[in-house]
Amino acid sequence: MGGQLKTVDAHRATTLLTLLDIPGFTQINLTHVAIADYIHHCIKLFNRANKDLRDFAGTCGSFGYNEGVIGEGKMHNPNSVVLDVRNPGHLLVADQYNLAIRSVDLTSGELSTVASGYYYPFPMCMQWLGEQLFVTFNRHVVRALTWADNGTLTNTLVAGVMWETDAIGNLSVAAFAFPKEMVELHGKLLIADFSNYKLKVLDQSKQEVGPVCFRGESPCTESSEFTEHPASLLNIDDVIYVGLRKNIYKLSGNNLPCPYHNISAELPLYSQTVQVKLAEGTLVDFSEGIHKVNKAHGATMCSFNVFVFRRDSVCPTEAITAFIPHGQTKADVTLVGGETVKVPKGNFTMRWEHHPDSNFSCEYNVIVKDAPRADLLFRAVYDVQCQFINRNSIAFALLYATFLYRRDQLQRIICADKCVLADDMEPNYFCALDTLVVQWSAKQASLQYTDDLIDELREKLLSAKELRVFEIYIHDKPFSPIVAAKKNLNGQAVHVGLVPDCSDGAVMVHAEGGCMSYKTQNIIYG
Repeated sequence: MGGQLKTVDAHRATTLLTLLDIPGFTQINLTHVAIADYIHHCIKLFNRANKDLRDFAGTCGSFGYNEGVIGEGKMHNPNSVVLDVRNPGHLLVADQYNLAIRSVDLTSGELSTVASGYYYPFPMCMQWLGEQLFVTFNRHVVRALTWADNGTLTNTLVAGVMWETDAIGNLSVAAFAFPKEMVELHGKLLIADFSNYKLKVLDQSKQEVGPVCFRGESPCTESSEFTEHPASLLNIDDVIYVGLRKNIYKLSGNNLPCPYHNISAELPLYSQTVQVKLAEGTLVDFSEGIHKVNKAHGATMCSFNVFVFRRDSVCPTEAITAFIPHGQTKADVTLVGGETVKVPKGNFTMRWEHHPDSNFSCEYNVIVKDAPRADLLFRAVYDVQCQFINRNSIAFALLYATFLYRRDQLQRIICADKCVLADDMEPNYFCALDTLVVQWSAKQASLQYTDDLIDELREKLLSAKELRVFEIYIHDKPFSPIVAAKKNLNGQAVHVGLVPDCSDGAVMVHAEGGCMSYKTQNIIYG
C-alpha cells in the first residue's frame, strides 16, 4: 500500500487502553496495523511510528449491520482481519454476529459486504491459501471461499463436523473443537484446535488433516497437547509462534509439518533410470513413473512424489476421466506430474511444464462427470420385546432416536465419501417374534465397482465395534446377507419394556403406526 493509505476523517484515540478486546490484527504497510476492536464493533488503525490510534471502519461503540463510510457502516463483534489478496487495497473482516465477511476500502475506510447468509455458525478466523480464503467457524468446521472469474462465490465445507470432537485423517472424518487461527506453512494450513489444546495441519493435496508433534513423539500419530488453549498463530520465516493465554511457544525445524514437495525428472534418451537429487542432497535412481517417497522429518514421517517421465509419453493420449462423489461439487484428479487437485464438473484443457523456465510442456484434457450411483441397504437386527413397543410410547421415542443416531454413525464412520444416507430419510423397520429389524437406504457416491465397495464397507463394519449390530445388503438381494453380523457379537441385546400395545407375534408398522399380523419374515413394512 505504501503511502497510499489514508486515515480519513476519524476521531483520535488518546490511549491504547481503549482497546478492550483484540481478537485479530494485520500489518497493512511498514507503519500501519489494522486492528479488529471486538468490544467496540469497529476496525481501528494503529500507526507504530507516532503511536496514533484512530477509528477507521464501522461505527465504534455501536453495533449493527450497515454499509458505508466510518460512522455509517456497522459491524457486530469483528473477529479477524486479513488483507484481500484478490482485491488489493481492501481488508477482509470476519463480522462474527452478522454472520458475514465484510470488506474495508483501505483508502476511504468504506465498509461493504463480500459474503453473508451463513446463518449459523459464526465466522471466526481467516487465512488465504493461494486464491482460496479459508475460514474457521465456531461450530468446529473449516470452510473455503472460492471466487470464479465472473465473481461467483462458492462456499465449501473443507473439514470438521458440527459437534465438538477430535479426529485426524481424511477430510471427511477430521474433526476439531472450536478451531481458531490459521497460518500457511509450505502450502498447508496450520490450525489452532482451541478446545483440544492442539495444532493440526490441513493438507489439501493429500485431502487429510494430520497431527503436529513437538514433544519428540515417534511416530507422530496424535498431535502434542499444550497446557493451555492455543488461540493465535504467527509464521515468521517458517518459524511458528503459538499464542496461549499466558505463554508464547516457538516451533521450528523438526517440530513443524513436512516441508517436502513433489519432484519431477526427465529420463535421458535410451536410459531406464535417472538420478534424482532429493531434499537432503541424496542422489537416488528412479525409473519412469510416479514414486512415493517416505522421509522422516523429526518426529514426523513425511511423503512426497518423484515423477519420472519421457517426453514422448508424458502427455496422456486420451482424456483423464474423473467422477464427482455424490453431495460434492468437485472430483479429485491426479494430473500429469502426480499432483492431486479438485476439479468441478466439465471438460478442461490442462497444461503441464517440467520446470517454470523450461520450454517443454504439453496439454491434455480432463473430463469430470457425476459419479454413477447404486442403491445400498444397511440393516441392524436387535433383540426386543415387540409387545412393549408402541409408536406413541417413550420406548419407541428412545428407539427412534437410536435409529437416527445410528444413521449418523453409518454416514460418518462407514460411508464417509463412499456412500450417502439422506438426512431426511426415515429408517424402515419391523418387529416380529421379539426381533426388531431396522433398515437404512444409501446411495453409492464414489466411482467404485459395487462388489468392491461392499467388501470395503464390510471391513469397516467388522472393525467398528460400536456398529457390529449392522448387516449390509444390495437392494436387488435384500435378504442375502453380505455381512453376517447377527445381532450384537458380544451377546448384549437391546431390551425395551414399557406399556404393552401390540400382541405377541404382531408387527409394528412405521408407515401406518399400528399393528399387523406377522405374515413372513421377508416382508418389510414402512
